Amino acid sequence: MKNPLLSWLYTIFLLILSIILVGGITRLTNSGLSIVEWRPVFGFLPPLNSLEWDRIFLLYQKTPEFIYHNNQMDLSSFKKIFFWEYLHRVLGRIIGLVIIVGGWIIYKKGLLSKKDNIRTLVIGLLVVLQGVMGWYMVKSGLVSRPDVSHLRLSAHLGLALLLLQIVFWWILDIIVPKFKNKVSTRFLLIAKVILGVTSLQIIYGAFMAGLKAGFAFNTFPTMGGFIVPPSLFILEPVFRNFIENPIMIQFLHRGLAWILVIGVIAFHLKARKNKELSSQQQLAIFSLRITTMIQFLLGILTLIYVVPLHLALLHQIGGVLMLSSAVFTVHVFQSK
Repeated sequence: MKNPLLSWLYTIFLLILSIILVGGITRLTNSGLSIVEWRPVFGFLPPLNSLEWDRIFLLYQKTPEFIYHNNQMDLSSFKKIFFWEYLHRVLGRIIGLVIIVGGWIIYKKGLLSKKDNIRTLVIGLLVVLQGVMGWYMVKSGLVSRPDVSHLRLSAHLGLALLLLQIVFWWILDIIVPKFKNKVSTRFLLIAKVILGVTSLQIIYGAFMAGLKAGFAFNTFPTMGGFIVPPSLFILEPVFRNFIENPIMIQFLHRGLAWILVIGVIAFHLKARKNKELSSQQQLAIFSLRITTMIQFLLGILTLIYVVPLHLALLHQIGGVLMLSSAVFTVHVFQSK
């Protein structure tokens, strides 16, 4: 690829996508609390001898997760969960280096506009913030509870997705021509609403993961035979149910999925009838419909098969693709 700026952005995009996927595996294999130290510089190196392995394993043995759940774990099993958390952290450092070193090289080549300089600074700051939030999340599972806070988990994932979509938008600015017509404003509003609902749905997906709410009901389309299950409002005050009650979380996650599927299909049908839309605009809406329907199906399968690792990971990938399709759709209707 001859465009160094575009090559740099593609590299960052793929690395962020990779760390999101590894983060999903880390969560699904319960590996996230295996490293109890935060060493931003020297943490790049893995344990290099048996004494270091023993030291790190001993630290893990003092955590609530080991005490309550994994007290039969030996060093060999510990190394397996350590691998995923270590890889997750290493990828974070690599992303930071690629942004800093690559950004400096491109800046010295004079390939960045003033707007691009700001974008580079923003993504650099977001990477730092993401690292801090990651450690803040891990700390929540090292004190008294054997799980991380689902609120911090959602913030950690949200920052990663925000970073990914900022880079994606920048790529789209370079490779996708803008096409302005008189129907763009109306379609743009619909696309923004869908993007907003999709973002909310992903937050509730993170709540589902953090609270293990996917195990609450594993039937579809009903929740244990109920359209509206009991125990939606068992917590006081009432607002806590919307962020802490696993049953309410799953109910809302399902409801938002239905809203998105119906809304996106209607949006696509409306777009197909409009001859004024460009090929890029039609493609964006079509990609949004496809990713939404696939994600809906993956969500159903993940539930009824009781959250197996491979389906849960595919469901997380589907969420990223659906969000990216929504961003793509907003972009092609956004005037300069």
